Amino acid sequence: MSSGSNWPIRELMTGDLVTLRAADTVGRARQILGDTGLHALPIIDDGRTVGIVTLADCEHHAEYEHLGDLSIEVPITIDVEATAGEAAIVMRSEHIHHLLVSEGERGEVVGILSSLDLLFPLTR
Repeated sequence: MSSGSNWPIRELMTGDLVTLRAADTVGRARQILGDTGLHALPIIDDGRTVGIVTLADCEHHAEYEHLGDLSIEVPITIDVEATAGEAAIVMRSEHIHHLLVSEGERGEVVGILSSLDLLFPLTR
């Protein structure tokens, strides 16, 4: 077992990702986020990560029909072998609350990590 900032994010992330496509509606994203209790989902088209949508995006941009209509930047990723401390540094420096977790040379998205997930090692 690791402690604190050395905790592997592999053990903290949410795997078994639910993904969306840019053609999916904002309403569909809101529904899936509500049903799953998640706060962010990756947008993947043709095997390529094109963005991330959060519950806040859905609430603040309800006027848009499709996720592709939102101005969503390609999300910042972190390698699955990184530690909680490394993830916290990235989140803090980028002012974000979610990181997509990637693995391998191709950077396949294998999970998502939230700032809330980083609290787990501190509350065990």
